[in-house]
Amino acid sequence: SELMLANEKAWRSEAEIRAGLLKLWDAMQECVSNGLGHEGILPGGLNVRRRAAKLHRSLQELGKPNVIGSTMSAMEWVNLYALAVNEENAAGGRMVTAPTNGAA
Repeated sequence: SELMLANEKAWRSEAEIRAGLLKLWDAMQECVSNGLGHEGILPGGLNVRRRAAKLHRSLQELGKPNVIGSTMSAMEWVNLYALAVNEENAAGGRMVTAPTNGAA
């Protein structure tokens, strides 16, 4: 992270870099939230049903907190967030990604 910060400082100030990162984080959080908040069929004619909202409710009902308590619980939440983002993207919402998103 220090190397990347130093590299980015060649183009902009540290304050601008950090503000930009927060803007990206907010966009990613919004995409997850939108994906968790919508149900129904995804557009496109294939009749693919959204699953993230239902899975979110299931995890909450199981009492698995949205914090890293165990490896399994953490992975369930990570998978849920990835699913929510994928559904939001497929629905034509704001697209967000990270370098490993496609590989994951």
